[in-house]
Amino acid sequence: MRAVIRSSFLALLLSAASHSTVAGDSTSATEFSNYIISWSGDLLFVTSESHEAPPIHRVFVIETAHPDQRTAIGDDYEGKGFAGVYCSSDEKWLCVNVGIGVHGAACHVFKHSAERRFEPIPDINAKVESLFESGANPGVTFDAVYGLCWSEKGLLLVASGRGQKNDQFYTDEMFLEYRPANQEVAPLSKHFVSPMGTDDSTNPDPEYQRWDSSSLKAYEQSIQHQLNVIYNLLLPKLDAANKAKLMSEQKQWEFARDKKPSGRYERDLFIQQRINALAARFLGAPSQ
Repeated sequence: MRAVIRSSFLALLLSAASHSTVAGDSTSATEFSNYIISWSGDLLFVTSESHEAPPIHRVFVIETAHPDQRTAIGDDYEGKGFAGVYCSSDEKWLCVNVGIGVHGAACHVFKHSAERRFEPIPDINAKVESLFESGANPGVTFDAVYGLCWSEKGLLLVASGRGQKNDQFYTDEMFLEYRPANQEVAPLSKHFVSPMGTDDSTNPDPEYQRWDSSSLKAYEQSIQHQLNVIYNLLLPKLDAANKAKLMSEQKQWEFARDKKPSGRYERDLFIQQRINALAARFLGAPSQ
């Protein structure tokens, strides 16, 4: 699997790896699987999975100034899992990647209209699919589009598909950008075709590696910033004894984190699990 979409699939791994159970709006419990902190720390996004069969996946937003209130964003995604939720640094836009089946995914974008209100904008998936297929080799099946990270201009996307030629299966990926100001989707790269199962380090394309590295760097900076923000939100809510305990605990956790090499699944997962734990404590911690 290409490294560029690793952050998207990381969220799916987290759904199974780290659940925190809290009371839902109904009498049944809801398992919150992942927490995402906005750049300023004013907003906390939560992905949840119901106990229904098939499960219902939802996204909620919470203002950290009012942690007891939450608002649903978008649809109830029945039988689908989340493959990354990303808020722009100016907090005007939200990207929600939804995993569909084994290979499929769709990207949904929302505009922050007021307080906890995020309104859906016109679907971008059809535009991405059309651009992807217009330059793909014959026989390629379009599978997925993921939002990877936000820049000042817009949302970096990766579209992917699969094909077969001479009994050889191969993957096809290309980078695009969604610009919400004018609702345009523009291609940023050519198609990158490689045999299915090829490791990223095998004959890497310099242009692909450039996009891959920049998106990975943006993702890692984002989760580290989220960790710092939620830690500093939680600390003032604790009494002196629990504050000292958290500070000591955090130092030990950072020591363990620094043993894990950067740019690896294990380190990213380790950080995200810590974000989840601190966010759950923030929501449950009483104010002083």
